[in-house]
Amino acid sequence: MVQRFSTEDIYDAIELRGLLEGAAARLAAERYKHASELASLEAASVEIVRLIRHAKLTMETFNRYIDLNAQFHGALLDLSRSRMLRRAIQQACTLPFASPSAFLKRQHITSDTRELYLISADQHCGIVDAIQNREGMRAEILTREHARVARRNLEDALRNSEHPLDLAGAKLIHL
Repeated sequence: MVQRFSTEDIYDAIELRGLLEGAAARLAAERYKHASELASLEAASVEIVRLIRHAKLTMETFNRYIDLNAQFHGALLDLSRSRMLRRAIQQACTLPFASPSAFLKRQHITSDTRELYLISADQHCGIVDAIQNREGMRAEILTREHARVARRNLEDALRNSEHPLDLAGAKLIHL
C-alpha cells in the first residue's frame, strides 16, 4: 500500500523542516567558534544573490540556484554541529515538497516566482548576518520563515492548477 499525502500533510512537512532548520540556525549562531567557519554559508549566500539579481533565469541558472541552495542548507546544518538535527532534517526532507531543493521546473520561467527567489536570497543574507552576530533567536526565526518559501511555491502551483509532475514523489501527493 502506497501512502498518499494531502496538501495539509505537505504544509506540515514544510513547517517541520522550518522548525528543525531554525533550531540548526540557532545552534550555529551559538556554537561557531571562528568567523572562518561561516565561509561556505556566506559564499553560497553571496553567489545566490549574484545569480538571482544579475543572471537571466534560464534552466541552467535555475539548476545552479538549486545547487547553491542545497549548499547553503547543508552548510547551515554543518554549522549546527548536531548529529540529531541532521538525522531529523534528513527524515523530514524525505516527505514530498519538504526539502529546501523541492522546486518545480516550470519556476525558472515565471515572473511571479522571480520575487520568491529574491525573497529567498534576501533571507539567506539575513540568516548569515544573524549567525555572524550570534543572534540565535533571530537566526532561528528567519530560517523558519525561509522554509515557508516552499509553501508559497506550492500555493503558486495550486493556484495555477498545475499538478507538480516534475517534483520527485509527486504521484504520492493527493491535491
